[in-house]
Amino acid sequence: MLDEVLQRNNIKLNPTHLMPDSKLMADYIKENDYIGYFIEDEIKEYDLMKINLKEEMPINPIGIIYSKKSINHIARDFVNTITKN
Repeated sequence: MLDEVLQRNNIKLNPTHLMPDSKLMADYIKENDYIGYFIEDEIKEYDLMKINLKEEMPINPIGIIYSKKSINHIARDFVNTITKN
């Protein structure tokens, strides 16, 4: 989704590093004065500074896929907790 916003503004990034998780990326960014893309909660959690943008970023919806026949009780409880049942 970030790419869509950048493309509309004729901005092209050439990322040189891809990080497998947010904590690692936050540490790397702070050590090297880089810029990263995080969800709102992670900004506070990792003690980062938010950049106020001219354009609001789109919301990134997520989906959950599971087999109703073979779901275990832990996964079922999780699905029930986060869905509007």
